[in-house]
Order: sequence, then structure tokens, then C-alpha cells
Amino acid sequence: MMFDKKQPSHVAFRGKVAERTTQVVAWIGAGLSADAGVPSWAGLKQKLWQALNDKNQTNEDAERKRVAGKLRYLRDETNYWRAFEMLSEELGAATYNAVIRQALDPALSAKIPKTCESLWKIRVNGILNMNLDRLATRAFNAQHVGEVVHEVSGKQVAGSAHVLSGHRPFIANLHGTMDDSSTWVFRQAELDKLWSDEGYKAFLSACLMTRTVLFVGLTADDTAVGGHLERLKSFNVKPESLFWVTNRRDTATDRWAESVGMRLIRYGSDDCGHGELQEFFDDLVSFRSVDEVPPPVSPQVPVHEVLPTLPTQAELMVLDAEEIRKILNAHAAEILAPQTEDAYARYEEFCDIYDQAIYRAWYVSTSAPFNRLLGFTLTERIASGAFGTVYRATSPDGQSLAIKVLHEGIRKQQNLLRTFRRGVRSMQILSSNNVKGMVPYLQYSEIPAFVAMEMIEGPNLKEAVEAQQINEWGDRLRIGKQITEIILSAHHLQARVLHRDIRPPNIMLRDFYQAPELSEVVVLDFDLSWHKGASENSIVFGNSLSGYLAPEQLSRAGDVSTRNAAVDSFGLGMTLYFLATGNEPLFGQHQHRNWGETLGELIATQECNQWRSLPNRYSRLVERSTLHKQSIRWGVSDVRLELARLLSVWTDPSTVDSAELLAEEILARSDYVRRYKWSDEELSGEIELPTGVFIRARGRELEKEIVLEVSWSASGTEDRKNLVKYLPKSSDSIISMLKRVGCKILNSNITNQSVDIVATASVYIARKYLNEFGEAIDKITGALRF
Repeated sequence: MMFDKKQPSHVAFRGKVAERTTQVVAWIGAGLSADAGVPSWAGLKQKLWQALNDKNQTNEDAERKRVAGKLRYLRDETNYWRAFEMLSEELGAATYNAVIRQALDPALSAKIPKTCESLWKIRVNGILNMNLDRLATRAFNAQHVGEVVHEVSGKQVAGSAHVLSGHRPFIANLHGTMDDSSTWVFRQAELDKLWSDEGYKAFLSACLMTRTVLFVGLTADDTAVGGHLERLKSFNVKPESLFWVTNRRDTATDRWAESVGMRLIRYGSDDCGHGELQEFFDDLVSFRSVDEVPPPVSPQVPVHEVLPTLPTQAELMVLDAEEIRKILNAHAAEILAPQTEDAYARYEEFCDIYDQAIYRAWYVSTSAPFNRLLGFTLTERIASGAFGTVYRATSPDGQSLAIKVLHEGIRKQQNLLRTFRRGVRSMQILSSNNVKGMVPYLQYSEIPAFVAMEMIEGPNLKEAVEAQQINEWGDRLRIGKQITEIILSAHHLQARVLHRDIRPPNIMLRDFYQAPELSEVVVLDFDLSWHKGASENSIVFGNSLSGYLAPEQLSRAGDVSTRNAAVDSFGLGMTLYFLATGNEPLFGQHQHRNWGETLGELIATQECNQWRSLPNRYSRLVERSTLHKQSIRWGVSDVRLELARLLSVWTDPSTVDSAELLAEEILARSDYVRRYKWSDEELSGEIELPTGVFIRARGRELEKEIVLEVSWSASGTEDRKNLVKYLPKSSDSIISMLKRVGCKILNSNITNQSVDIVATASVYIARKYLNEFGEAIDKITGALRF
């Protein structure tokens, strides 16, 4: 047998993975570890049962008889939580722990199952792990050498909300890890304690409500235990966001999956293993999403009554352009009404036959009587570009509208005509789903190709920035966040609508001139302005903005797709760059060796007194969303998350409780705001000076604290007498300074050649004394000059 790639549930999940329109989390069970020789729930229970049976052989008669009764009961007990509870009580902690560790030992050296590696190949955002073996961690380390995964276990999960607001992949070991028995969750009491923690429930709820979740490796035992999975019902999760890949085909599985809102992806298995499961993963890894060929646009305009007999082309040519448009659109609507392939073929034939008449119908002007367009009156030409013209127009009922008319030559270029059709289809989807922040097409037609929409009163983003009307960080972050949320709303629809031409002229600021701080962001032209080969042009705005297009839109490669949310990430990143600097991105600029440095220098000139590190974080956001390689570029969700964090920080710094944010801000409050280096992998920043001084600030989110490390080593050029005389005093002074700002000294190692001091401060202390921390760092660097 072969895996059925045409299952609707598989097609839906594969599209989400390929297009990266949502973050994917895998919830894995014991089945994924079976190939490494790790026992299932049933297998582990059997080993514990056997250990108790063996131990019972040495008991006295009365005790042996009592335990034998327990063994008979345990052999048939199907509730594993209760069974493990009883087994641990009878065996004792030492034996119970030893048996479990011995059973899981093969995972330490076994070959990593290919299915575990495949999870990271499909770029899951995180793993919710029901296994203790940490094979998922080994698989990550093998796939991403040198990178760091954020790993939490057992009760730590409750305090790990920051994991979901970060950009690093994570592993939450829900049942603990084999090397730490204090994290194990096998017994009913342990599970109840876990679920009594509101933080734990909030973590799982956030995963399920904000991400697409793939359940894989769940055995019959996993579902029988109830526990986590049965509690999914309380989360009221949308069914399209949960997928369970399974080899089970019984009706009970169907009913259970339906009851918790899961869609089943089925694969077959035989005595040789789960080969079809690997086929499932291989298909996810290799699949590249492509655009479907869009059908012709059926006119959505008031049209002429359909004539019993369509006039010949010669008869039409003597009529004025408006009359030709009405007649042709009436017949086009009739032909396209069935929405079948045959109807589309008849329409193309109709267009060929009436080619000259359609050419004539395309002519419009702002001068009467040629300014009539299917009932609209064109009053002013607003803008024109390589592919079309925008007019101000009036509807028959007097409403002021904007009408975009594509140039006539485009109808002969299939790729451009298909882009127009795709754009109309995208806007239909957005309108029907009431997506906020977009302008619906009120009417549209293909003869000529035009769309009519509400006229937005206000500037576009390009005009507002160039007029220097957006100068505050709060405005930049608010606008950037709104843009991102609109794009994400489109991505999260079942149809997964992409934009693919995000740039300042396509972003309007409604009512900006009346109240800039209350202006509404409106995004224009979803999926309309981009087309294959559009290296330097958009529908309206000419040929100067190619720096906003993602590299894969200009040059195709085998491992990338233009139908990928990362295309929008790139456009967003470059738009944010323009928003902060006022500079248009140049084509290929993101590939320059010093792109990151350029960003840092340009954006740092826009200082932020409320939060000094904000420009640095913003520049890193731009850099990560404009990475050349599509697979490692930040997703739109990542961009939105960071913008939201920065806006929250800017709005009210007194509420910041992120150790990472505070650690970086401490460095930024010093005189070295431009010189520290920050590592998102390590959540730490460093200052290293030619004088030998090294300072590191690191955020520890679980512990809600900042760790400060101060070190200095003699270079050999210092005056030895000065070192002997002043180094102890300087070291004592540094320790006193750190204590004065609320730090606890964890370690201090002072010799006549070096200083090593480690201190910690809670996030609450750090937040209260941020300026004092910055001043302390400056004084520390001065105290260690000899």
C-alpha cells in the first residue's frame, strides 16, 4: 500500500505546512519512539508489573498473598494512571524509578527514529512531548547543529508562557524527562496536580488556540489514558486547526476524534512497521505549493439585458465604447454563469471572436462622453503605472469611488491576466469572511479589466513617511502591528490568502489627516499586484520599488515557493525598514554583507527614550524578516509577535516582566547602547572592551531573573603595583554597586590577575532600577581600568 496523498485532511494540513501561514506544533506520543526500542505505556506497565512480581517472591507468606492479589488486579487494569499509582506504592520509590530508567535507557544511544527527525524537517514551531525519552531533543540537535531549542519539562510548563512569545523552537516535555524523576507524570495524583495549575492549562490552551497542532505517534494506550487529550474538549478549538495522523480505522476512533475537534489523516501499517507514516512526512517535506489557474472573472456590474442574438463584431464596432461594454459583459456573464471548465473554454472562444470589440471597449477617459464606465463616471486620473491607471469616480448613486483599470495590453499576457483574476478571487474570499483592514471590491469586470472600490480618504504610507508625518516609535509600531494583523487574518482563512506585494503605496491610512493617532490602516490589492516576472513593476506604482519583493519572486529555485507566507514576511520587513528610516530598500540590499550593521546604524538614529533597546530590537526584527533564505526567514506571526511586544513596552514600560527584555534594556541604559551584542539564541547580551572588561546580561524567564556576569583579566601591560593596590578595592566597589541596585552576589572570584563576579536580580528589581543598573555598568567599566 501507499499513503493516500489525496485525503482532504492531508491536503489541508500539507498546505498549511508548505505555505507557512500558521505556526505548527506537534503533539507526540509513544508510537514515535517505538523504533528506538522505547516501551509504550502498556510495555512500561508490564515491566513494572514484572518487577513487582519478582520482588514479591521474597516476601513472607501473608505479604506475598496480599501483593499477589494486587498483581492480579493490576494485570487487567486499563487505567494507566491508577495502575502506575499502585505500582509505585508497592514497589517503593527506588525500585519504581530504577525500572523506568532501565526501560528508557535504549533511547540514550538508539538511532533517532526517522519520523522524529522529520518533524523538525517540516519546521514545526514546537513539540508537546508525552514521552520521557528526549528523542525529540536529540532529533533537533541533529538537524540544527549549533542552534538552541527551548526545553521545559513537567511543572516547568506552567511558567513557560514566554516560550510561546519567543521565536525559538520549543519542546515541552509534558510528562517530564527520564533523567529527572521529579518531573515524571505517570500517576493520577501527578496529573491532577499538573492540571490544577492555571499556568499549565493556560500554556496548553494557548498552543491549541493559536497554532495548528499535529497529533502523531498516539497509540491506543495514549487515548485510553484520558488525561491531556480528553481535556481538549474544554478548549473549544476550531476543528481545522487539529490533525491526528493515525493508522486506526475503527468507528470509535472517528467518534473520539470528532468529539475533541480533530481531523484524521490515515495511513496504513503492516507487520514491517509504519512505512506509510514516513511517506506522509516525506510528502510534507518535498511538497511545494503552487497557484491554481484562476477562472475568468464573471462581471459583477449592472449590465445590458442579454440580447436574443449577439451582434456581430462589425455591428458592435459602430456603437460607442460604453454600449459595447454593456453588451459584451451581459453575454460574458451568461457564458460564465455555470462556472464549469466548458463555460470557461466558451468564454475564451468568445473573447477571441470579439477581440476588436473588446479592444474598443477598453477605451476610457476623464473627458465626457468617454468617461462612462459601466455606469460609473470617471472624474480624475489619480495615478498611473506600468500596468494600470487609478481614477477617482462617481457611482450612479453619487458615491465617491476609486476605480483601477488595467492597461489593455495586459489581456494578451496570460500571466498578468491570471494575476488580475487571482486578485479578484482573493478579494471575494476576504470580503465574504469580513476580514477587517481591507477594501472590498464593490464591482469588477474583465471587459475591460477593472475593479471599483471605496475611495480611502487619507495618504498612503509612502506619502505619510516622506512628508515626515510619522516620527514617533509608538506610531510606527501601531501601524506596523495593524498591517501585520490584517495580513495574518488573511493567512489564517481556510483559503489562506497571501498578499505578495506588501509595500508602502499599497497601505492606506484612513482619516490620517483628521486624527493621525486614531487613523485606520487599510491594505490594498491582496494578490493583485504581484505576478511572476514582475521584477520591477506593480500594477499601479511604477518601477522603483523592487526592493520590497522577496528574492523567490524574482528568481525561482527548487526548494522555494512563491505561494509561501514568507513572501509576505519579506515585504513586511522592508516596509518596516522604510517606516523607520524613510529609505526605499534597494534591490538585493538584504544580501549585502553589512545589511545588519546598516540596519542597526540607520534605525538607531531614531532614538527611543522610553525604552532604549527598542531601536536595536526593531532592526533585528527587520533583518530576520528579510533573510534571503526562505526557510529560515521569520514568519508573519513572528513579526506580529515582536511588534506587539515592542508596542507594549513603549506604551507602558512599568509593566514589563520579561527577563530577556529587561536584560537587554540594562545594557542599553549604559553608555554602550551602540556597542553591545545581543544573542536571541542565548537570550543574552555582551559588552567586551579593549581594557579587558567583559559584561554579560542574561534573561532567565522561568526564574524571572536577570543574571549579570562581570569579568576582567590582566593583559600583562598593567602596572603590577597598581593591580595589587587597587584591584581588591575595585572589586569590592563593584560588588557594593551591584548590591545597591538590588543584586544578589552568587559568586565572586578575585585574584591579583582577574575578576569574576556573578550576580542576579529579579525582574521586579531590574524594572524598578533600570537607570541605576545602566549607571552601574558604566561605573564598573571605569573601575576596571588600570
